[in-house]
Amino acid sequence: MRNVVIRSGLPDRWACSLLIHLTSVASHEMVELTGVGVVVQSLIAGLGSA
Repeated sequence: MRNVVIRSGLPDRWACSLLIHLTSVASHEMVELTGVGVVVQSLIAGLGSA
């Protein structure tokens, strides 16, 4: 398992808010998705320290 570092300078609670909204969209509007892989990948890509 690798460490994921969220880049600095983001607003407080931003990661939590994004996770909640991504999960909601996935479960209500994209029911064809299975598992949480796409949600997690999207969250990491958006918040990562790239």
